[in-house]
Amino acid sequence: INLPSDLIFLLSASSPMMSKDSTDTGKENRPIQENRVPSLLAGAREGDFNKVDRLVRLQGVPVDAQEYENTPTALMYAAVSGDVDVIAFLVGAGADVNKCDKDGRRPLTFAATNNRVAALQYLLENGADPNLRNRNGWTALYIAAAKGYVEVANALFAFQQSPSDVNVRNTVGGTPLIIASTLGHTALVALLLENHAAVDAVDNNNWTALLKASDKGHTDIVNLLLNNGADVNHTDNNDFAALLLAAKAGKADTVHALLAHSAVLVNRVDKSSRTALFYAAQNGHTEVVQALLSRSDVEIGIEDKNKQSARTITKCPEIVLLLENYKAN
Repeated sequence: INLPSDLIFLLSASSPMMSKDSTDTGKENRPIQENRVPSLLAGAREGDFNKVDRLVRLQGVPVDAQEYENTPTALMYAAVSGDVDVIAFLVGAGADVNKCDKDGRRPLTFAATNNRVAALQYLLENGADPNLRNRNGWTALYIAAAKGYVEVANALFAFQQSPSDVNVRNTVGGTPLIIASTLGHTALVALLLENHAAVDAVDNNNWTALLKASDKGHTDIVNLLLNNGADVNHTDNNDFAALLLAAKAGKADTVHALLAHSAVLVNRVDKSSRTALFYAAQNGHTEVVQALLSRSDVEIGIEDKNKQSARTITKCPEIVLLLENYKAN
């Protein structure tokens, strides 16, 4: 599937880098305590308690030392490995649980990204703020939704002292429900809805979770969203509704699920005056055409702005026959 750019950033950033940025001029990323800081970071990454203890307690390496300015700390590396003993030692030694690197990543978001539930719980209990964001506006809950990590999301919801914002929006307006629906994480969608996620929240392109799930053909999620009151006829900035998107993409099961909803407008048109039937016919999706023609109220003669209809646009003989038979009857 085509992933949003911010999701690509997330998936490529599960573990912090220890190397200097190739664009560094040496002014902003200055080596600090060159000999010992990398050893501390390596010890935290490897879960080597004795090494971390020795370097911090006996050799005096600052607990929040960074190899270069604005790069990950030992606590961030420990969150990646999930070693709670190392995390507890670092926190006890004064590590900043909310410190971030140049990308806005923090110990809690590293724990969430790597599905380290125990580490995440410890960090929450020791002052980590679950609603702080990375450079793309992602919180720990948003990351859990994107990755499909139900246990991480459950841990975040269970921590009532600092509730996670279930409807947090990232820099392009997406919410945890929208990203989970896009990527097909059914259990996560159910959990978010149970925790009062806004079912019809929209991103910057006016896409809802239902539009995303319909476009991708995640039928179980489509049914979940509809059962929780999603607007079946909501349209994006191009006037695409869920039925048009599913029909255009050839997602027959999803089309059936949407047609089962009594309120769906089967003849709704987008900005080009094209219907779900038009797109299904144009793209040769025979099963989708059959599903749409099962509706007695479907209109087969609607023309788009180029005066083309489902019948004139299709190049599929089977679909031509289906449309001719429907017209005759």
